[in-house]
Amino acid sequence: MANCIPIDTSGGKSGSDFFKSLDGLFIFKEVKESEFFMFDDSCPKYFEHMFKHTFEKNPSVLNKIYAMFDITSQITK
Repeated sequence: MANCIPIDTSGGKSGSDFFKSLDGLFIFKEVKESEFFMFDDSCPKYFEHMFKHTFEKNPSVLNKIYAMFDITSQITK
């Protein structure tokens, strides 16, 4: 995350910050803890849907989520 580029976004309901990897391949979204756990609860159905639509060649309008991370920073002085 230290080498990511912040993305200027507007219009989103969550007000989350977005970042793009330097190679432009990935977009990262900062989420609140409640959103993290909401997805964590529903991820089995999400991955079932994505598996079906990826391997059965059916298009899906859902974003591909490759991983979820809990990142905290440690401030040292």
